[in-house]
Amino acid sequence: MSRPLAEVIASSDVVVVAVPADPPTRLIAIDITPKGQRPDAKKWPPYTRVLQRFVVREVLSDRARNGIVVPATSPKLKPDVVIEVDSATNGSDLWLHRSYYVDGMSESPIYESYVAEGTSTSTTKILFLQHQPQGLQFAVVDGFEHIEHRSLVDAALSKR
Repeated sequence: MSRPLAEVIASSDVVVVAVPADPPTRLIAIDITPKGQRPDAKKWPPYTRVLQRFVVREVLSDRARNGIVVPATSPKLKPDVVIEVDSATNGSDLWLHRSYYVDGMSESPIYESYVAEGTSTSTTKILFLQHQPQGLQFAVVDGFEHIEHRSLVDAALSKR
């Protein structure tokens, strides 16, 4: 389900202009072996958590949501800081992966997403993020806008 830009911004704790870092991703394997069982990657393949890495160029907005504590290990958001961002669906994706392999259950979730305006050849993006206990995550699936549409983002930020 696609959400309009104003709603995505309203649900974002952090809005930054950023470019991909080098390397652009970091992978973390999470063991899903049930308690009391020996690890068996064929039976219970690990879940792969993918963190996207970015270099912040500019902070447009940074506000912690009620009840969300920004981890002490999170970098202070400022230009040239590298941030690692979880997918908007990481928590449910891990649950679905574990449920499929451990419990034999298969479900097809519906996620909130954002569709950026047009296309772009620039690697510079405007990211819509949320503070979570484990760090930053995208506010929605595809939670970014092309830098060419910054004026739309600035206008929406000024109204919130």
